[in-house]
Amino acid sequence: KSDSIITSGTGEALVGQYMDNLTFDNITVTSYMQLGVPGNFTIDPSTVCDSAVLFLHSNTYNYGDTIPPFTLEVHQLSENIDNNLNINGFRYNTSKEVGYDAQILGQLTIFPRPGVSSKDITITIDPTIKNSLFDYIKNQVVYQPDATTKLATFLSYFKGIALVSSKSNNAVLGFQASATQLYLRFYLRANQVSSTLDFAMANPNLQFNHINDELPLSSTPNNLYHSNLLSKLIKPTDVLPSSQTGNVTFCQAGTGFMTKFVFPYIRNFQISQEHIKILKAELLIYPVKGTYKNIPLPPKLIAYVTDDINDINWSTGFANPDTARAQLFIDVLYGAETSYDIDITGYVANLFQHYS
Repeated sequence: KSDSIITSGTGEALVGQYMDNLTFDNITVTSYMQLGVPGNFTIDPSTVCDSAVLFLHSNTYNYGDTIPPFTLEVHQLSENIDNNLNINGFRYNTSKEVGYDAQILGQLTIFPRPGVSSKDITITIDPTIKNSLFDYIKNQVVYQPDATTKLATFLSYFKGIALVSSKSNNAVLGFQASATQLYLRFYLRANQVSSTLDFAMANPNLQFNHINDELPLSSTPNNLYHSNLLSKLIKPTDVLPSSQTGNVTFCQAGTGFMTKFVFPYIRNFQISQEHIKILKAELLIYPVKGTYKNIPLPPKLIAYVTDDINDINWSTGFANPDTARAQLFIDVLYGAETSYDIDITGYVANLFQHYS
């Protein structure tokens, strides 16, 4: 299990939860972000705020059951999103969660539309919270001398928002996370003139998604492959033989679960007295029938070279990373031959040469 799946600065806010009867009891995804101030703005003292709306734009990402309605909640952060990023300036799927208030700023129930590139979503902010926030902006933030001080004053009061899934959801959806696609808009009136004021998402590197997988601690009827054993995978150096999970294995990017293959029997070629040349080597991977009925299989799997302690060479993969991309073949007639095929000829040939 990898502990280094980057989920910040991706331009995508993920939110939802999914009950997985094959592996996990529950997977939940929450997105955290800050909102910034619109530069050196001013507000007329007579201005009143009629309403505040959070604007979101969905993208094509979806996972789980997207047929039922999906309820999205917006909460105000109770903790600051700190700048304690890793040395590369990112946060991971296992990064510390940020606290948020139990009170809901706003919520909306939508019907997901898988395959639709973008859909505008507007969530009305609770009037009481809207009034308190705008009063603070009007009486405190606007009078700060410059944009930097305005932002610091605003963030001291309104630390950011969390996009949270309702407990009734059984899917994860993606939303575009950028200053032009995610913003809080105030609808204002002053002297019979209407206007708007936008507070857009700030600092993309501080927007991140937290993915939490709740592994069962004991075997339950819901977990078909006794995958409570997956809870033993804590450090990236830990391994779990597939013989202990019903001779199946698991891959899931967000939670960091990966499959490792070893080929110890290539050494047996040394026993042969004949001259042997490797012409082609393929790795065929067959998804278990019935496990992808509701969720389509990913179109590709990518293989990388690793070592004894599971240190993965992310930059190069095989000698030619393009040949390590397993394309999905779907057996539309019977399903028995649905599989991924990875050409590992070069890798096996190098192993054979090393052992010879």
